Amino acid sequence: MMPDQWEGLLTLFEKSYEMLPMPKPGQRANWRQPAETCLGTLNKIKKVIKYNNDSNVTVFVETFSSDDSYGRTVKRERPMKGSSELICQAGIASSLLAYANEKPSCTNALIELASQLSQSLKLFYDPETDFFQNTYPPREEEWERRVLDTWYSFHNIYHVMRVCYYNHDEELLTLAIRSLKRLIRFVRACQYHIPLFSKIGLKGKNREHLDDGEVIGYAINPSVLGMYAKCLTFAAKLKPDKKSNYYKEARHALTILHRFPYNQLFHQTVQLSWAASAAHDLGETKLRDDFTRCLLLSCYRVGPHAGLFQGCAGLSYPSFRETVEAIEFWPEWMMESPKELQLKTILELVLEKATNFLVENKDLECLPNEGLSTLEQPAADRVGIASYAAPQVFELARIQQIFNL
Repeated sequence: MMPDQWEGLLTLFEKSYEMLPMPKPGQRANWRQPAETCLGTLNKIKKVIKYNNDSNVTVFVETFSSDDSYGRTVKRERPMKGSSELICQAGIASSLLAYANEKPSCTNALIELASQLSQSLKLFYDPETDFFQNTYPPREEEWERRVLDTWYSFHNIYHVMRVCYYNHDEELLTLAIRSLKRLIRFVRACQYHIPLFSKIGLKGKNREHLDDGEVIGYAINPSVLGMYAKCLTFAAKLKPDKKSNYYKEARHALTILHRFPYNQLFHQTVQLSWAASAAHDLGETKLRDDFTRCLLLSCYRVGPHAGLFQGCAGLSYPSFRETVEAIEFWPEWMMESPKELQLKTILELVLEKATNFLVENKDLECLPNEGLSTLEQPAADRVGIASYAAPQVFELARIQQIFNL
């Protein structure tokens, strides 16, 4: 009987790690100090803006800054300059609150900035679709045509819910659960084949929603189902009375994801990471380990970047945000995972090597660079500085604080 793809992947890992084991980690960094420095930098670069008739809100309007990667010094003109992004606002607020929950020395300062950012999150909610849009103020594709890069929607609603989990904002939670219901309808309308881009229907006059999932282009993004499942298992913490329904839907989504060829699952590392985490929440250890093996195909095995992860399919360099998102949930199960996965070793390599991404410039100190230089992309260390990846600085500090690593 021919092995299926997951049995083949298991054999690949058992044999390849035996022949080419991961290098031994060196001295791991103490991420608590970079987290405090990064917090100070974020407070320096934040902006207080009054949008229309709204009250003043704290935002980050330049979430990515760079010179030309090929050595010229002309600054890129950003078409969305002046906009804030939910992936940055909610991501930073979520990680600040999660780290503050572990009571580090800078707890009060973490909560203060998180509270300022949290006040902006309701602005991103679109009452015409019940989606949280990624940009504000409303403009261009998202708000005018309701065209979405779908994985952003799942990423953002998770972090909005995570903010609610820590700060108990009932008004925001009401919007978040309403948006989650809309996402469930959207996924079902797509028959669980989530497109890379989609045009979302507006609310109809005679019915609550127009449940379409109109595909823009021809690409699908199957592993967004992993993010969807994680949103559902996390929502169960916020709405325990809905736990059985959320878990049933999450299990169904992961079962469908597990049927896809794994060579279609590499758009973003976070998608497989969340799939594995959701499977762990559900007690589905086989699915968890299969998705983790698949995720590890994006991990560098040798050389100076061993243990770091490619950002997404097609990127030939390791990236900071995606590396940390890949390993973020591992401490919850790494001691019970199969030995050939070497999760603890890889996590320790990340704690050691991820400091190479951090900026030393005093104005932007301890914000992460997007990437590191590789043979294929020697200029990748000059792609840009990503404040939208700052949450992962606090996630590494949180992991060390909780698990004493």
